[in-house]
Amino acid sequence: MKGKRDDFDSKTIEALAKRASYICSNPGCRSLTICPSDVDTKKYIYVGKAAHITSAAAKGPRHDATLTNSERRSIENGIFLCATCADMIDKNGGVDFPVDEIKQWKSQHESWARGNLNRSISSLISEDEERPIIDLCHRGISVIEVETQKLYFDIPYCSGKNANAYEVKLEAAVILHTGLGFRTLVKFADEFPDGINLSYETGKSMCFSLSPLSKQQLPNLYIGVRGAYRNRSQTTIFPVFDVFKFNTVSHLWVRTLGDEDKRARDFFSTMV
Repeated sequence: MKGKRDDFDSKTIEALAKRASYICSNPGCRSLTICPSDVDTKKYIYVGKAAHITSAAAKGPRHDATLTNSERRSIENGIFLCATCADMIDKNGGVDFPVDEIKQWKSQHESWARGNLNRSISSLISEDEERPIIDLCHRGISVIEVETQKLYFDIPYCSGKNANAYEVKLEAAVILHTGLGFRTLVKFADEFPDGINLSYETGKSMCFSLSPLSKQQLPNLYIGVRGAYRNRSQTTIFPVFDVFKFNTVSHLWVRTLGDEDKRARDFFSTMV
């Protein structure tokens, strides 16, 4: 007997498809997923799929036991892909496509779709050949205790394969959740020098230390990263706004989801 699944409802599926413009969100695919039928004027061919970022059921690909049922079936836990890519990301238990990478696909694709509304297909094709993708390096965020009550933060970013990101401007902030709500530990500060360009091979880390702060407070910390970068021709700006928390099960820093993500983002957004 199969375990209970937290599947998306029809409204969520439709919203994911429309927010992606019915185009696969995998930056290496970008396939159109819908077209008219040749034999029936009332029908169409559809190969799109609303895929779960973390699995809909226990023991599924990238399962996150910390999520509630409503968070698993929320639009924040979904990404629109073609059927091929939706199947691909779940192979080998999903280990080849981590949560952070899939979330970045979604964020970048929706930003791209929003920024290119009413533009011609031909202009998108020529520009898309140099579209950069920027995300955390695969080694992920590192926060370690270097002295008593002193934590060292290392937040690495690099661009995607064969697609350099230009004029990258990123800044990081840290907040602490207390019984009275959020408290600012570090306001957003520019950690990248002017005019830096990132490539898959090099990348760059944002590094800083905080004290007094103990490792026991890690589960209550949130790291925010915001900024923007451009493509090679300097014609398109790609925004970045990521929020991370410490997962006490995996002991890794992961992107926030659902209501927790909204609350943290709202607080980060109040910072000047």
